[in-house]
Amino acid sequence: MHDAKLDILLFEDDLAEANLIREMLAEARGHEFSVEHVRYLADGLALLKNRSFDCILVDLGLPDSQGLETALAVRGQAKLTPIGIVTILDDEELALKALQMDIQDYLIKGEITGALLVRSIRYAIQRKRIAEQLRVTEQHFRALVTASSEVLYRMSPDWRVMHQLYSQKFLASTETPSSTWLQKYIHPDDQQHVMAAIQEAIRTKGIFELEHRVRRADGTLGWTYSRAVPIMDDDGEIVEWFGAASDITERKQAEEAVIKSERKFSKIFHAAPSLIGISTLQEGRFIDVNETALETLGYRREEIIGRTAYELGLWGDEADRAGLVQALEERGSVRNFEMRFRGKTGETFFGLFSGELIDISGERYLLSMVRDITDRKQAEEALHRAHDELERQVEERTASLTLANQQLQREIDERERAEEEFHKQQTRVHALSSKLSIAEERERARIAGELHDQVGQRLLLAKMKLDALVSSGVLNGDADEINSLIDQSIQDIRSLTFQLRPPVLATAGLEAALRWLGEDFRANFGLQVDLVADEEPKPLAFEISSLLFQAVRELLLNVAKHSGQSRANVSLRREPGTIAITVEDEGIGFDVTEMRTRFARTGGFGLFNVEQRIEFLDGKFILESEPGKGTRVTIMVPVEQS
Repeated sequence: MHDAKLDILLFEDDLAEANLIREMLAEARGHEFSVEHVRYLADGLALLKNRSFDCILVDLGLPDSQGLETALAVRGQAKLTPIGIVTILDDEELALKALQMDIQDYLIKGEITGALLVRSIRYAIQRKRIAEQLRVTEQHFRALVTASSEVLYRMSPDWRVMHQLYSQKFLASTETPSSTWLQKYIHPDDQQHVMAAIQEAIRTKGIFELEHRVRRADGTLGWTYSRAVPIMDDDGEIVEWFGAASDITERKQAEEAVIKSERKFSKIFHAAPSLIGISTLQEGRFIDVNETALETLGYRREEIIGRTAYELGLWGDEADRAGLVQALEERGSVRNFEMRFRGKTGETFFGLFSGELIDISGERYLLSMVRDITDRKQAEEALHRAHDELERQVEERTASLTLANQQLQREIDERERAEEEFHKQQTRVHALSSKLSIAEERERARIAGELHDQVGQRLLLAKMKLDALVSSGVLNGDADEINSLIDQSIQDIRSLTFQLRPPVLATAGLEAALRWLGEDFRANFGLQVDLVADEEPKPLAFEISSLLFQAVRELLLNVAKHSGQSRANVSLRREPGTIAITVEDEGIGFDVTEMRTRFARTGGFGLFNVEQRIEFLDGKFILESEPGKGTRVTIMVPVEQS
């Protein structure tokens, strides 16, 4: 093994990380490695269809796939190849789940050395080979292990006689040989199909596997997954078949639910309040848009589909689209890109554009979402006009200072009243912003959760089962087309999910997200963040976790910008009835009273915006600071009691 060249497939979206792994393997003594690198899950899966590798390394955070689903998708494509996970998530529970899913190793970025990486690859290959050897040499034991505990049966070499069938509740048991088992147990419409699969297994002396309908013990119809292995004599002849069957009726019902979920997804797409469309990247030629887009732009569907945004004149400013395409090419996605759009009547409106590059049947498309912010822009313009008008009045009143001091005092008093009313209105805007933020997080989390947990998971399960059926030879013909449609739906759902909620916060929780945030501040701001968290459960709704995450981020930004320190401490703990987060530094500090006075005059200070959002959650925001003695902020929000 030390002399042979090993082919490695690396799934990694970070080019620097990929180059680091290449260098580690290139410096390994006694080993020679060839590394094939892909950034997207779809590209790697396509490569695995036509090429095999000695080992596969998978990052869990790819642009088109997140979490353990990424490794499971690779495992589904390369069933016999050892797989190792390389991730930033130091999560023992996640690592244990991965190992239970036939993943050979779980490595943490930042802790990997060249020797550790080489040893992990070598051991992963050895473990996979040993597992395959055990599978071949221990055939009789494997038959018992793989048999379901629901139904066990024994058949004659030609399957004409069922020697025995034992079932707890699913099927009617029989202890005496039966030559009418086909009519007794198998649905009439499936009998020919079942016998064809049996004859093929007898011909190849291979494993019999099939899903089909059966008559259950209570007389109702159900679905079963049946699997039988041939027992051979020393001459390689079949002497008996030993098999097991399990009740998959609920799973089949779930598959039907997947179809309903797909229809539900289509309803979500077309009923979403934002403008959503799918178009080609270079031309902007639309292949689908939702109802909100049609209503806002004023077009009929047939007027948009097949035409480009340029042909329709949708871009209020052509330079906006050029900048958008460049950003998409560089980063693969954009978030909240403010642009001006034009409808059919020529009327323009402002929108926040978010886009993601997706792959459909090997072609690159742009999945776009536009949130209409015209009302907000008009409100901002009105606010600016009001401010300009106020300034004009002040200038006029200042010019009349020489005429009468009394008149000037009246003017000053009037201005102060106007400013007080202005800041009251600004406070109301901040409160409304907090409510809107929570409502938005709830809706985004709900849609993302429904797409990921219901539609995405069921589509993935359907794909894995479909792959198994294709591999067993049960399906052919339209199977590839069905598989392609499922792949397309999975990619679409994952892309939408990725837009709707932060991956680390959604998949690993608040604590893991804060650790990631600390690493991000260290890399981008040179701020060392020390996080201490207790082991107590912290039940929080996703929108609350998201707001807390944003609050900590705002506090750390203040530390990085204003404290004059390169270190901050963050603690996350559960206290009776609350989750408490403390962010503190030993920086220059400030006078809290003076800062609150400044906020009352000017508004917009980050700390007190955070305070307003926390108080809206019925939480507490405790700010402690003195000049020269650092700053300490404690956030407490209520949680449900366990």
